[in-house]
Amino acid sequence: MVTRVTPESPAAKSGISEGDLILGVGDKPVSGLVEFYSALWASGTAGSVHKLNVLPKDAPDFQVRERAVKSIDRNEWMKTGRSF
Repeated sequence: MVTRVTPESPAAKSGISEGDLILGVGDKPVSGLVEFYSALWASGTAGSVHKLNVLPKDAPDFQVRERAVKSIDRNEWMKTGRSF
């Protein structure tokens, strides 16, 4: 479950919100934070577009949605004075 989304972050820009459930990265299902990050990091370098399977918290039809998230380099993000 997404517990926080930083404004202007890749997640925010892709429409992911607090309370959403991330169920997979590409075609790889994930069931926890470690699996999520392992799948994310294995699916490409910073700047890659990753497809996340997301169950939005407010989805009236309980349908999983695909969200394309363009990753960024964490160190570059921190240099701008932003925080996660």
